[in-house]
Amino acid sequence: MPTVYFMGYVEPRGTCINVENLAPITELDVLTGRHITFTVAILESVVSVQCETELADHTFSSHMYTRAFELVRTVVFLIGLKMGWGLTVHIDTFIEPNGNEQALVNQTDFLFNVLDAYEINEIGAMFEDIACDVNLFMAISDLNAAISTARTTAVNCARVLDAIRHLITPGAKDTLGWKNMHVALNVEEQYLQYISAASKKSRHGNHEFLSRDETGEVLLRTWTIFNRYLHYRRKYAPKPLPLAEFSLLTSVSTP
Repeated sequence: MPTVYFMGYVEPRGTCINVENLAPITELDVLTGRHITFTVAILESVVSVQCETELADHTFSSHMYTRAFELVRTVVFLIGLKMGWGLTVHIDTFIEPNGNEQALVNQTDFLFNVLDAYEINEIGAMFEDIACDVNLFMAISDLNAAISTARTTAVNCARVLDAIRHLITPGAKDTLGWKNMHVALNVEEQYLQYISAASKKSRHGNHEFLSRDETGEVLLRTWTIFNRYLHYRRKYAPKPLPLAEFSLLTSVSTP
């Protein structure tokens, strides 16, 4: 069977983690319908996940990557919890059966330039704003996590909505906070409910995979709302966004 590898490392490097001879884990790849056998090893904090596949070629599978990432984090987190260490795992290289290496980047192409509230050359101004607002920092942290860890996408996105609600009306009761958010950003409740509904199972401990289409819709709606919040914050607050420039987002809106 073709064999591929995911390679990476554990941080902080000073922990120097070593784990070998773990039992292989065989699972069904839900995207390809083929079985994959994962073997995890860590040597001096360098991570290796061997993946033996039933595929006829070395097709990269996002599900294979997700499971390799989760399995190696399982090992690392168990060590960290036992030792009281906060550890982070990075998977940054994919090795094909022929030995060719590919650098891995968590890149979600359809989100490119959805955020038009600022340009790259305005990062300095954005930094000054966010550096003074922990709640806004936590929102962008959740957005980053949403496109970095597939299984928590919906939960992270739902949390961003809550953060925006609090940022628009600090200290308000939930009902008033949501109402003010709807008015400020020209968005109907149903548009946001799609995100909240997608996160419900995960919020209650049932971490099922969302389909690729569902995940994409959750991300696109969340990025759209966050973009509107940035426009509101930078130019219009406390007045609502002008409808002439920001049309009403409904349950069937295409961001």
